[in-house]
Parts: sequence; C-alpha cells; structure tokens
Amino acid sequence: MFKDNTFDAVVCLGGPLSHIMSKAERQKAANELLRIAKPKAKIFVSVMGRLGIYAGTVKLFHSDLEADFIEDWAKTGNYYGDYGFLPFHGFRPDELEKLFPSSSSRIVAKVGLEGFASYARKEIDKLRRNKKRWEKWIKIHFSICEEPETIGASEHYMLILEKK
Repeated sequence: MFKDNTFDAVVCLGGPLSHIMSKAERQKAANELLRIAKPKAKIFVSVMGRLGIYAGTVKLFHSDLEADFIEDWAKTGNYYGDYGFLPFHGFRPDELEKLFPSSSSRIVAKVGLEGFASYARKEIDKLRRNKKRWEKWIKIHFSICEEPETIGASEHYMLILEKK
C-alpha cells in the first residue's frame, strides 16, 4: 500500500504485532515497518510482554491456571483464545529485538511501559490521588523503565528503533 522509504516515523503501538499468531507473519509485519520507514526514521513498536502477562495470571486470572492452554502458553507465548480474550503472542524482549535485524536498524531504546505497576490499575488510581506519592512513583518508574528486569516484568513494552 505504501512505497518504500515513505515515512519520517512509523508507529506500531497498542500491541498489533502481538495479535499476529504466525512467527513468519510477525516477521513479515516487522519487515514492512522497516520497509516503509525512511532512512534515519524512528520506528516505535509496542507489544504484550509474556512474563508480565504471566504474572497477571497470579494477580487476576487464577482460573487460567486450570485451563489447558496455560503450560504451553508459558513456554511459547501463544494464547489461541477461547478463555475470555482474543488470541495473542506474548513476547520476550529478546524475541522482539530479533524481528529487527541490526543490519537494517539500530535500537535506540527499550522501555517497560507499566513496569512493576502491571496489573495494579486500582492501586495506581489510588496513588494518583496523592500528588506527592504519584510524583515519586513516576520519578522512580522513569528511572528504571529501561532496565531489563522492568521490561521483562511489564505487561507491555516498547522498542524504539532507527532505520539505517
């Protein structure tokens, strides 16, 4: 649909790559993001993080531990639906990076979006009501959001690349 080297920036946010179940199709989609970006363009890609979502099972989705899919999902990251959510692939950080070869792009940043607040929406809402505590939390979050542990623990994370 778009010509090669069309865009100054490419945005793929909200986890659309996570909803592509075929590894080959995910690679094809990543190649398209690179293809349509101009040289030196920034590419922003967010995905659902496998480990962060798995931790969400302990916090919110206990009944999933009785489901047939859970052990395979923990190993592969593939969830095929039928248990209250649409199919998705939960990425490990290194897995997302491999979709974007260093020969065609350079990683500018890796960011855990929710970090250790993944699946803590009610607690975050309470925290926001106290300006001093909220500002402290945000300061801490931004100081650690690029740490590998924070990225791995996040429900969603983002890779920011620059096309070569």
